[in-house]
Amino acid sequence: MSRANDGLTLNRRSGTVYLAVLMASLLVAGLAMAALSSAEYFARDLNAESDFRQAQIAADAALEWAIAAINASPNWRTAHTHNVDTTPQSLGQAQICYRLIDLTDYNLADDPLDGCDVLVTATVGSTSFCWRASLEPNGGAIDSLSYAVSTRGNIEAGANAMWCTDGLVGSNAGVNIDADASLSANCAAVGSMAGDIYGTTTTLSQPLEIPAATAIDSYLNRATFIDRGDIPSLLGLRYIDKQLLSPNQNTINGVLNPYGIYAIDCQGASITISKSRLQCTLILINPGSLSAVIDSVYWEAARSNYPALLVSGNIKLGLSDAPLSESTISENLNPPGMPFRGFPDATTTTVYPSQIRGLIYASGNIEVGGSTKANHISGAVIVGGELTGAGDLYVHYRSVFSLEPPPGFRNFDAVHILPGSVRRVPLPTF
Repeated sequence: MSRANDGLTLNRRSGTVYLAVLMASLLVAGLAMAALSSAEYFARDLNAESDFRQAQIAADAALEWAIAAINASPNWRTAHTHNVDTTPQSLGQAQICYRLIDLTDYNLADDPLDGCDVLVTATVGSTSFCWRASLEPNGGAIDSLSYAVSTRGNIEAGANAMWCTDGLVGSNAGVNIDADASLSANCAAVGSMAGDIYGTTTTLSQPLEIPAATAIDSYLNRATFIDRGDIPSLLGLRYIDKQLLSPNQNTINGVLNPYGIYAIDCQGASITISKSRLQCTLILINPGSLSAVIDSVYWEAARSNYPALLVSGNIKLGLSDAPLSESTISENLNPPGMPFRGFPDATTTTVYPSQIRGLIYASGNIEVGGSTKANHISGAVIVGGELTGAGDLYVHYRSVFSLEPPPGFRNFDAVHILPGSVRRVPLPTF
């Protein structure tokens, strides 16, 4: 009886051991399967990450390839179709292509100065990576920089206006000088020229190169923005009055820009600039209808070949002939870091000529202020719309802009990537 019990006990123990071994084996097998599965997923992740990195590196190279291809083709605008990829090329394990996007009217071929973006795509396996960047013209100076005044629209001097320049005046439309006004300059226009023009008149065989508003983009990418709310207001108007603005001075909000480039998004509000000293490139975006530079202002660009004023929209010029006098406004405009002709001081006795020294560009219209105003410009004026008004205008032409064209005012015979414009974008769906 005890032997039977011993046998039963032994069998039970053997069964227990068997089950334990079986469970352990199943556990080990499960762990092995899990490990294999994890390894498989890990390998997939590694492959996917590897494809992504390769695609990104290939996209970097594709940008350089696209720029080289564009610059190698004198007729690149007609050789490409807006928003259509080029034929894919192999680069290692990647396939790369690019497309050009006309930012103005979706037609690359109709205007040599239309703004343009490049979008490159690199694909490795099922992974794609896309960069988009703005093209900045890097060719020679646009021909309008050879003119003291140039416009896309009409030039119309109203009654009693006296306009004078030692440079050329050009219009892609017409020039009309009122019977009680005068223009002392050699003129060229696509359309008719009428009125008291004291100088030669020439018909343009083709329009001048007047840049689109995208010419401002190069400066926006390097600008320090001044919030509209930082500018004092009265009766709905914003006033920059008795202020200093340069790479080393900003009495508006204290935030400095090392390039001396500042921008204000006016958001439709009108801004006036008066009784101030500026040594900068100032960009006004969407200014209101009463926006103007008025009274006595001494304004020069921080760099000799840079614009002083860039306007995305319309602007009025109403400068006074009277000098800007520190004693009159009880302000020192010649502090350390912003010396006048090399010498700062702490007094309020310095007198500055009332003028703008630099390139002035507006994508819209420029109106020259009333008959009591005398606008002195030392540089050049380029207008995307019309130049009109009854105020006096004197422009001393400076050839530095034609000899050393500033960013945004070169032609597209050669291009490069606009600094700060490269951004990752989704894969195009068409």
